[in-house]
Amino acid sequence: MTGIAGISLGVLRHLNEADVASVRALADAAEKADGVAPLPEQVLLHLKHQSEADVWHVVARRVSDQGSELLGYAFLDKTNPEEGPSAEVVVAPAVRRQGVGGALLDALRMKVRRG
Repeated sequence: MTGIAGISLGVLRHLNEADVASVRALADAAEKADGVAPLPEQVLLHLKHQSEADVWHVVARRVSDQGSELLGYAFLDKTNPEEGPSAEVVVAPAVRRQGVGGALLDALRMKVRRG
């Protein structure tokens, strides 16, 4: 994990059950705030049925003495050789415009470049 301005980033092949539940709760909060679902069905299926496909999860957390709080999530799909990589990003409504989305995008860019 890497710390960026108080944000801890993790780039993971698989999420544990607690992380999956946190991502779903984050998506629900964003949908409630925005009126539109932030993650398409494809991402939700990958969360439910994690596979060995070339997909990656990036989680942004704030870690404190009380535990960790999921601030943002990004999904990277590198399985389409014709169209190239695609990504989805969602940031908690309460922490938007504080650099979380940018940190997630930077992590995605690095993962695409490095493989």
